[in-house]
Amino acid sequence: MKSCSKSFLASCLYLLACFNHAHANSLIYTDQEWLSLNAYEHHNDGWNSHIRNADFFLTPSGQTNPQKELSDFIKLAELKFHSPEQISSFCRYPARIAFLKKHMKIKSLCAGSPVNGDIDRVQSISVLFADGYFGNPASYYGHVLLKLNQEKVPRENKLGLLDTAINYGAKIPKAENPVAYILKGVFGFYSGSFQSNKFFLNTVQYADQENRDFWAYDLNLDKQQSQQIARRAIELQNAEFDYYFFSDNCTHRVRDLISEVLGEAVADDNGVWFMPMQLLRGLGNKKNKDGANLITNVRYLPSPRTKLLTAIKHMSPKERRALDQKLTDPSAVMGDLSPKEKKRVLIAADIHLRNSVSQEADKKNKEALGKDRQKILFELFGLQDIEAQIIEPETPQDPHSSGRNGSAVSISAVSDKHAGGHSKVTIRPAYTDSLAPDIGKIADSTLLMAKIELTQKNSLFRLQKLTLIEIENLRVSDVPKRFIPGRVWHLSAGTKRDGGGATSPLKTYLTGGIGANRVLGGEVNTYFMVSASLQDKSPDLKKLNGSLIAGLIANIGFKTKAHIRLEWTELRNEHLGYSFNASTRTKISGRNDLEFIFNNSDYQRNYISLGIVTNF
Repeated sequence: MKSCSKSFLASCLYLLACFNHAHANSLIYTDQEWLSLNAYEHHNDGWNSHIRNADFFLTPSGQTNPQKELSDFIKLAELKFHSPEQISSFCRYPARIAFLKKHMKIKSLCAGSPVNGDIDRVQSISVLFADGYFGNPASYYGHVLLKLNQEKVPRENKLGLLDTAINYGAKIPKAENPVAYILKGVFGFYSGSFQSNKFFLNTVQYADQENRDFWAYDLNLDKQQSQQIARRAIELQNAEFDYYFFSDNCTHRVRDLISEVLGEAVADDNGVWFMPMQLLRGLGNKKNKDGANLITNVRYLPSPRTKLLTAIKHMSPKERRALDQKLTDPSAVMGDLSPKEKKRVLIAADIHLRNSVSQEADKKNKEALGKDRQKILFELFGLQDIEAQIIEPETPQDPHSSGRNGSAVSISAVSDKHAGGHSKVTIRPAYTDSLAPDIGKIADSTLLMAKIELTQKNSLFRLQKLTLIEIENLRVSDVPKRFIPGRVWHLSAGTKRDGGGATSPLKTYLTGGIGANRVLGGEVNTYFMVSASLQDKSPDLKKLNGSLIAGLIANIGFKTKAHIRLEWTELRNEHLGYSFNASTRTKISGRNDLEFIFNNSDYQRNYISLGIVTNF
């Protein structure tokens, strides 16, 4: 009887195993989830994965054979593992394992693995946006990454520094040539990959070293969806992709992870590039599965430098002098300050020194700055019972609701002294420009590449101006000299017509300038610049001529930005010629602006232009 029972039990187990195996084999490799997990795409001649490293796959043909890869993974899931190496090989695929668990019973061999531990702690997801940075061409448009929160509802003033951050970027060799860096990045010669680390390491890089502010977009996803994103992101750390600055970057990869969970596209690119602002605006327009807004909260996380500059602006002259003295000599005594004033000065000094330590490359200088900071912290400890805080930065408008995509096309009606009335079409692939009413980018700054101006009159189109590159930074900090990060500057190169006549030739030019600015009341930016221009022979201008430039940029309410610019230029007759330019740009809808330009000068063109600008 016993042997009969054992035989019956063995038969049941055998039948159950056969059923389980048959059910597993019934999974077809064309299942959309399986294809997405491995980035497969179908072509006329078969399948191909966007994952470029062969060691991501189990089988040598895995990049082009989703059927064999699925079959081998099912076999791996059914094995009785006898070594840590086998378990590690299996457990590095948490998203694949979750996929199989939907269709078949598999052993929970990864329950105690570090990977599963990280995933189990995830309660919610945030998209982090680091604003634009002129120190790196790949960061001009800002940067997005994911944060796997250990809290279901992240708190307003808590950064979650020990949460896991998932970052996607290009693998770039150290000391890469800047020209090679740009060309390789544009044409896809770098590999891109996901990396994970504790979020405080990202704050060191982006906030401390690069002085970039963060915005945290907390997503309205449930725990299951949040952990699904976590599994995908962690699994993809083993994958490598072709990286393109414009067409396959951090924004694409973060969007795809969120889209997979929602089962629909979060935001579409424009066919040419896809930048963080487009993703943020797409997230702002999306709903979750319950019909609620996908973005549940937006938190502003200012960089230490932003906090420092805000504190300095609200200091009394006496406190500023004490801060300057304290940074020169950390042992200096602040005898004429009250305890509250001393504490505010010491907090500001600590922020500055922490910032300086993170940016200092020389080991000796870094150690010296670290010792100075220790003295400041020791003195601060003695004032721990004193209630005094520096004034925190005001929260700007959310980037997704107020930020704009810098690239635009405009159609304008022009009244020109030389060419008469005509229309103009301007195509400007841009990071931003000085009149875009944007938040989350570099204020009053421009980066244009291949801007094209076409004029149309009597059914004839012609090229009026081609700007190959224009970079302009017209805002720096309005604080004492010690804290000014740089001077305002301008660089532009291209070809343009001197006048508006139909036969005016195109002339190449190269212009550069440097100066200083002052911000008045937080809204009005005034600047002065000395400029030099090298260009083809002109009827009015010398081949190499200098200019003096003065300008004013002002925000008028929340929707309008105005720019007035005066320029005095050395002419061929040894006189100074003046040029007055005034322009405004007003937001009239989500993507459209009204642009007005007035130019009056005693050389070259005088015109008035009114047009509609569409951002894309």
